[in-house]
Amino acid sequence: MHVQIMSEELNRQGLVPGPWLSVLKSAVMGGEPSSKKIRVKTLEGMAEYSLGELEGGMFRWSQPYWFKVPVGPLELAHVHPVVESLLL
Repeated sequence: MHVQIMSEELNRQGLVPGPWLSVLKSAVMGGEPSSKKIRVKTLEGMAEYSLGELEGGMFRWSQPYWFKVPVGPLELAHVHPVVESLLL
């Protein structure tokens, strides 16, 4: 699965994109508890939020853009959808 950050929600909450988003994604993907705190950049400076506070509409789960296709009897390769359409 893939975690997609919703930029509209960032703007609505006055949060500024930055390296903290990688920390957020890792925590969510790693199954950290909603009480875990992370430092977040806001329009007023740095602040601390729990994952639970950030969950409401901040991100959504989606399928990865890349997927596996067979390239041989026992091999799989990651192929971008546009490349796959050219192979068919």
